[in-house]
Amino acid sequence: CALLEAEKFATIATLLGADYPYLALDKAWRHLLFNAHHDALTGSESDQTYVDLVASYREAWELATTARADALRFIGKHINTQQKDGLPFAVLNSLSWARTDIAIAELELPPDAKGLAIEDAEGRPAPAQLLTQVTRPDGRRCQRIAFLASDIPSLGYRLFFVRPSAAAQDPADPRARASQRATIENDFYRVTVDAKRGGAVVSLLDKTTGKELIRPGLPARGNDLVAHKEYPDHPKWGEGPWNIAPTGEKYYSHQYSAQVETQAGPLFSRITIRGPFVECQRLQEIILWQGIPRVDFRTHIINYQGENWLYKIHFPLA
Repeated sequence: CALLEAEKFATIATLLGADYPYLALDKAWRHLLFNAHHDALTGSESDQTYVDLVASYREAWELATTARADALRFIGKHINTQQKDGLPFAVLNSLSWARTDIAIAELELPPDAKGLAIEDAEGRPAPAQLLTQVTRPDGRRCQRIAFLASDIPSLGYRLFFVRPSAAAQDPADPRARASQRATIENDFYRVTVDAKRGGAVVSLLDKTTGKELIRPGLPARGNDLVAHKEYPDHPKWGEGPWNIAPTGEKYYSHQYSAQVETQAGPLFSRITIRGPFVECQRLQEIILWQGIPRVDFRTHIINYQGENWLYKIHFPLA
């Protein structure tokens, strides 16, 4: 993705007068094509081979992201940002179709800023929510924000303007009750999890059709984390970890305890599930964004202490 975006934006920058980064992108592509050899993709090489592959993938990524950043900076110099009051920034779309999605930005806001308002160049407000503060490598403190970037044209951009405010944004609404169900919803979906069943999704309703997406009547429910025990080596051929060789022993997260929290804000609602699991701790997030017909599921395996376990997510869809 970074390399394709680097090529597209570098081409646009070249039309505006920049030098095209031929050598950097040529080397990045050579790394990717060399690493796409079938023995590398199938996992049938030695550990040392993969150490070499990781290093070349890393260089390809650095070359691509540097070329992309240089191109975006050059393009940015040609954008008129004096159209409105406020802190201007541009959201660019590298796709061949218009896109509406969530954008994440890091901005330097005044020290007394406790909230903000975002609108585009036409004056249309964009739902936004403060995330966390971050420290950049140069020591500057920035505020990370998320907002809804609507109708960004294909291979184009849309300007947005931020107006910091001393008034605090509506605070998040945490409700942590492990003994009860938790529900979040937007215009498109309603999601319900049950802390008594390990935080599994017991209902996922498509509000546009009225259809329940989770199959009823099964012990395992949606977003159920499953741990499969594997043989250290293949039991028949004795080969290594590139084979998936489960023993049949398995465990579900709905068999374990969990703490469930919900958070609601002007841009997104989130359910967070924390609890123990097989040889690890788990952190799972379910996020619904305002204006986006999508459910985001994120699963983190924390402090893994085991060996030969394969984890997967189970969704019994209707």
